[in-house]
Amino acid sequence: MYQNGKNITIIDHSVNCVEAILADLRKCEHLSSEQEYDLWLSMRQGSKRACDRLIEANMLYAMRIAKQYLPSGAALEDLFQAGCEGLVIAAHKFDASLGFRFISFATWYVENEVRKAAYNYIKNNHVSLDESIDPEDDEAPTRIDFLASRPCQSSDWDLRYTDALKHLQVRAEERQPGLGRLTFDLHQMLLDGYTTSDFARKHHLNEAQMNRLFAILREEANLPLSTAA
Repeated sequence: MYQNGKNITIIDHSVNCVEAILADLRKCEHLSSEQEYDLWLSMRQGSKRACDRLIEANMLYAMRIAKQYLPSGAALEDLFQAGCEGLVIAAHKFDASLGFRFISFATWYVENEVRKAAYNYIKNNHVSLDESIDPEDDEAPTRIDFLASRPCQSSDWDLRYTDALKHLQVRAEERQPGLGRLTFDLHQMLLDGYTTSDFARKHHLNEAQMNRLFAILREEANLPLSTAA
């Protein structure tokens, strides 16, 4: 699992271990959209602690998805660990300036990693994909049918994400000529692993100008949330 910035392999598969994990997860503080945005800004400046906090605050969701894949036969702890890995991947791709909550963005990555863990368990343990998930139920689906039927809850995320970015660029450009181009370049630089400081240096922007840019993007990004999310 993911804890304090490290991926930890869980060896204890006991009920007590699961209960201990759940107890810790329930203690995690829920983040507001403003807190997520502030953490994202800190992450862009290279703060590992901010990244850890964002991930840890959403680990209960990873556990929820992991439980849905228990019919695969894989251990809950292994499925949960895979879900946490999905959160880590999503955290490094997340862009809070678009106005979406982190968990909306992370859903696809969490489900995808858990699904892969479930499939790998079946494959590596020589369990037949045609075997029923419940031998006592004649109408129970086979393992392969179960995996195929699991909905990827944000399968169209990439399309919605790209659409939201385009709308944000257009609105930023309408707000002030040149902001559309800056918005696109900021997004691309962050995807490529650069920080907001790198962006500011490239475009010769001081702290006040950067704060103004983020304020505008935040205002514009919040406009279509009811339809884009």
